[in-house]
Amino acid sequence: MAKITKNVVRNFETQADTNTVAVAAGVHIFQGMLLGLNDGYARPFQAGDKIVGFAKDEIDNRNGQAGDKKVDVKAKGKICLEIASLAQTSIGSDVVATDDDTFALGSDGDYFGKVLRLEDSAHAIVAFDFIYVKETAAETTTEETPASNTPETPTGTETQGGDTPSGTDTPAGSDTPGGGDDTSGTETTPEDNTEQNGGQ
Repeated sequence: MAKITKNVVRNFETQADTNTVAVAAGVHIFQGMLLGLNDGYARPFQAGDKIVGFAKDEIDNRNGQAGDKKVDVKAKGKICLEIASLAQTSIGSDVVATDDDTFALGSDGDYFGKVLRLEDSAHAIVAFDFIYVKETAAETTTEETPASNTPETPTGTETQGGDTPSGTDTPAGSDTPGGGDDTSGTETTPEDNTEQNGGQ
């Protein structure tokens, strides 16, 4: 579409906590059931599905094809759930789902939400948010090891203490640090030897 050059009336959803998803083939969804996506279609949640929320209505698609019907879901909010082994220290703990109506503390299941407060020894208020469908597997981030702060000594530069730089040759015939002449590389001709012998 082209860029807007006039006023446009938009249709916004007024309920920011709901979503609508297509229903899988051959399933019967009950109101209040936790739903997950399998191949992009909603069904009673099973381990490994992408959780989308709780069904707001009963939908019977047992005789239908995938996508024949749609279901509205409560995708964000706070809910009272029955959870085993609750304690006061459970506040802030992760809650996982193992099927369409079973929830537990810990990590043995698919992440659902967090405990906000306890209602009694067996029930807790849990916050959840599935407006944006997310992968249930945890993401890991690999951090790069920072480079060393020690600067490298450039090749061919003089180092402290007067050491000869790496890769720098001492020219033949030049004075050596000891102060003597370097005769390396200087040939003595036969004539020079003769003259020397004769002068002895």
